Amino acid sequence: MTRLIAHVLAAGLLLTLAFVAPAAGAAERILSYDVTIDVQKDGTLDVAERIRVNAEGHQIRHGIYRDFPVVYRLPSGYVRRVGFVVTDVRRDGRPEPWHERTMDRFARVYIGDKNVYVSPGEHEYLLKYRTTRQLRFFPDHDELYWNTTGNFWSFPILSATAQINLPPGARILSKAAYTGAYGAGGKDWRIAAETGNSITFQTTRPLARHEGLTVAVAFPKGIVPEPGSFDLWMASLKDNLGFAALIAAVVAVGVYFLLTWARIGRDPRKGTIIPLFSAPDGMSPGLVSYVSYEGFDDVRSGVPRGFVAALMDMAVKGNIKIIDDDGDIELRAVKISYPSLSKGESAIADRLFGGRDRVRFDKAHGSMLADAVSKFRSAILDENAGVYFRNNYGAVAVGIVLTLLALFAFFVLQLPTSEQMGLAIPTIIASVLAAFLIASGGRRLLGWVPGGSSKLLGIVLFVMGLAVAFAFAVVAGLMVPSGTLPLPAEISLILLAVMNVSFFYLLRAPTREGRKAMDDIEGFKLYLSVAEEGRLNVNDEPEMSQQLFERFLPFAVALDVEKPWTRAFRKWMAVAHPEAAQGAYTPAWYSGRGFTGASLDRAATAMVAGLAAGMVAAMPSQSSSGSSGGGFSGGGGGGGGGGGW
Repeated sequence: MTRLIAHVLAAGLLLTLAFVAPAAGAAERILSYDVTIDVQKDGTLDVAERIRVNAEGHQIRHGIYRDFPVVYRLPSGYVRRVGFVVTDVRRDGRPEPWHERTMDRFARVYIGDKNVYVSPGEHEYLLKYRTTRQLRFFPDHDELYWNTTGNFWSFPILSATAQINLPPGARILSKAAYTGAYGAGGKDWRIAAETGNSITFQTTRPLARHEGLTVAVAFPKGIVPEPGSFDLWMASLKDNLGFAALIAAVVAVGVYFLLTWARIGRDPRKGTIIPLFSAPDGMSPGLVSYVSYEGFDDVRSGVPRGFVAALMDMAVKGNIKIIDDDGDIELRAVKISYPSLSKGESAIADRLFGGRDRVRFDKAHGSMLADAVSKFRSAILDENAGVYFRNNYGAVAVGIVLTLLALFAFFVLQLPTSEQMGLAIPTIIASVLAAFLIASGGRRLLGWVPGGSSKLLGIVLFVMGLAVAFAFAVVAGLMVPSGTLPLPAEISLILLAVMNVSFFYLLRAPTREGRKAMDDIEGFKLYLSVAEEGRLNVNDEPEMSQQLFERFLPFAVALDVEKPWTRAFRKWMAVAHPEAAQGAYTPAWYSGRGFTGASLDRAATAMVAGLAAGMVAAMPSQSSSGSSGGGFSGGGGGGGGGGGW
């Protein structure tokens, strides 16, 4: 019985082996990988790769493909590009169709026809190609350091050889080889043959998937002409056109901005500032504020100071009445007289009082208030229309476009790695933010901000800008691998960002008429600011009165000097009307808190703040978000590989 069981088991084992053995033999693999490298006198390599495979229709259906690296990432962050031209492709001794595609830093050669399936069994593929810039030059010798098979084949390689033929007259000074996965230093090789200028390396064990054979042969200098310094520089420049584009862009954008600034960005010379006792002829409070600040200065976010001044001007002239019921604000139409209104005020009246006689600062009217602000802005811009100053945004946009084109050229020509992108994009963002903060703070510290600004705010912004720059430099230095971006490229990115931010401010310039208007406005502001102290001591200074106070109050609000102007009025009231000063000043155009006795000093300021706060609370909230990012695949070294298709 025991012998019967043994016979049955033996028979079963034989049957199992009968099925398993063919399956094992049918595995797709590279049976032999034989490479011949002929080094030419000019340094060109003529390479022939004979790859004998076992195809079973799994991965190898139409043929095989070979990935050959044509772009090498250097530790410095630059790249080196090599030549690669296919000269012959055969299968089993006969010419075979092939096509080539660029795969990031590799050239992929597909051998075979997509409409033809190769028959199962053994096939020998011959791939011949010519490649340049592969030799390495040292002070005492030159060298071919060649990754023969590549380390990224999808199949195991049972046997590999590499025959290196040096030019006539050369001799082998030293040799070495390495086997295994990328980065390994395996010694599974031997010298199969060697003559004066030729040597053949052979593996002594099969290579698993993603293992390869790399060989190195040194030979005397002078056999192959070594490129000169200029040739190497020109070749490096050609290899790194993307980085060159950044450096060239710095020069081009800088020259463009400087020439443009000299042509249209120079400010006319500032005149002598003398006290004036009225606003420039024909200028409304809204326009005065816009010209003084060279833009819309907000009391609160989204509420321009000029808009609040325009509402007060409409009220003082008897068109509307402002009612503040313990923080609940309402505008009531009294008698809208369009001839008395400026363009900006007319836009407000059309939007708020077209078909209604009152508007409350609440959510129900929030969209209407926001629309009124928008129409006011448009009216003021139309009223200015380049008369008083020019932002020259078009000229700035040209510089930005040139910068974007340079960045596009950098991305397309250089094909930066994900690591390089991971530094380039934060560099641009951090540089723009730091430059904006430093420029904003510096302009305030130097007194270059139109309309005046807090020195303390200037210090805060300036320090924040330096902090952003320092923090980015520290984080980038600690977290980003050395050599991710060459230093000239990183500096170029920083300079491009800084120039665009700087000239955004520098190209803004008043016209000659605008400079004259700004000087007159500054003289008028000087009067409104110091009238309370009586420091002017000039003969034609107008005498204070309730009518004068109310007529100039919207302009004081427009120029952010309503507090000293109101103090001047209070002091006059205390002398001219002591009984009123102890009681209340009750303007016909306003009803609400403030404008009483001791609080008169703060009345106008509180009213301006209340109007702005009420509008902000009523108007719809707005938010924005943005994101940026991206990257290209790449990086890493290695000698290519291949697979079936």
